[in-house]
Amino acid sequence: AIGVLFAITLPVVTRGAALTQAGLSRAMLTGLAELHDRGDDLGRTGGSPLAFADRAREHRAAFTA
Repeated sequence: AIGVLFAITLPVVTRGAALTQAGLSRAMLTGLAELHDRGDDLGRTGGSPLAFADRAREHRAAFTA
């Protein structure tokens, strides 16, 4: 009886697990892409970590104000 229940719910559970994994993967890749964009921004400033830190502070201030 329990085997039949598992067999019936298997497709739904499998699909849910796949969607969960896809969502987590997308979230991690999006974060990675943002880090790469920040690195590109750092390269455009001539590699100055201070200029990058100043822009980061301005960015944070814009969202907290």
